[in-house]
Amino acid sequence: MPCLHTATAIPCAGCAISPKTGASRLPAGWKRRGAEVYCRDCWRERYILRAVTLRVAEPEGGWKALDAALRDAWAACTAVANWATCELYARDAKPTGAPGERITAMQRVYLYPEVRARWPQLASQTVASLLQAVERKYRARRLDLWRAKVSLPTYRYPTPLPLHNASWTASLDAGNRPMVSVRIGDQRLSLRLAGGPRYRRQRAQFLALVSGDAVQGEAAILRHGTGPIQIKLVGWFPRREAASAQKPTSGTLYVSTRRDMLLAAVKSGRVWRYHGDHVRRWSAEHTAQLQRWGDDQKAEERPVPSFAERRERAAAKYHARMDSATHQISAMLASYAQRARCASVAYDDSERGYCPQFPYAELRRKLAEKLDAAGIELLDASAEVQQEIQAALEEGKSND
Repeated sequence: MPCLHTATAIPCAGCAISPKTGASRLPAGWKRRGAEVYCRDCWRERYILRAVTLRVAEPEGGWKALDAALRDAWAACTAVANWATCELYARDAKPTGAPGERITAMQRVYLYPEVRARWPQLASQTVASLLQAVERKYRARRLDLWRAKVSLPTYRYPTPLPLHNASWTASLDAGNRPMVSVRIGDQRLSLRLAGGPRYRRQRAQFLALVSGDAVQGEAAILRHGTGPIQIKLVGWFPRREAASAQKPTSGTLYVSTRRDMLLAAVKSGRVWRYHGDHVRRWSAEHTAQLQRWGDDQKAEERPVPSFAERRERAAAKYHARMDSATHQISAMLASYAQRARCASVAYDDSERGYCPQFPYAELRRKLAEKLDAAGIELLDASAEVQQEIQAALEEGKSND
């Protein structure tokens, strides 16, 4: 009987292609569900990656035990992330300054044994997940580090505690309230999560994880500033039938950021505008307030100024506002693309003069997620997109 872990014995259940002969494990991007395996493309046709974040309402063992466990775990995660970042940089190739020098391929750096020896209180699966996340972030910045454009990424307490998909279990208690059992270090804790009408969307996703309709992935326990403890549950959720059963689509929606408005989109000469004046106002107010606090932080107010807590709360409020704004704007644009029956969206965010502090990268990421859920392809716009949108704006056709 062939080994189930031999890739040649289990072709893709969707398209029947097989991995390379002789592989002892599934290639990157392939997924296993029960006795079936799927290639990257077939899996993404059936499932979409989503995260559901819920507030911890009450730990079963009491807040004292949870706070103690998380305090140690978050401190260790923060230390590991910063240490691993420095080690990756120290063991990486450095530019010599020679004319025409090109960046070299990054060699594999295996830090797991050293982390396990120095931070034994962290579970082995947590260490593996944390090191993978740190390396991904380092590799994403590696070219800019080589060009001396950015500094090394730093991690501040509390760095989220990652949980392997085998380290947590979602369930419902006797009162039909959401519960999750997690492993923190060498102990397992049960946490009751917030529910009610406010969490209607999150509850639907949580029930999909409980029933097994969604394939659970990694989780993370986190806290933003002095806010409540939250848990983020990641899973692969079945794609909605409406996304694949919609009417035929055609054409491309051209979208770009502007100097006189946040976004403008054009299809067939019709213009969709989004100004976002409130976003620019929030950004200007927050920047001005930070400058005033910076002016007030004299030598007599160091190392911890008297207004440190107010500044921290203001920063948390500003980031929460921007997070909500990027969700709302990306949802509106994706909804318009669906309504216009677009097959693709060509997106250009090179112009950032309208609101320089706005998180354009976050907006693009969320837009890509929502378009992917709707079955619409996101493309990088060419240089002609700005000219086409400008011409449509000058013609002054009615907004849709």
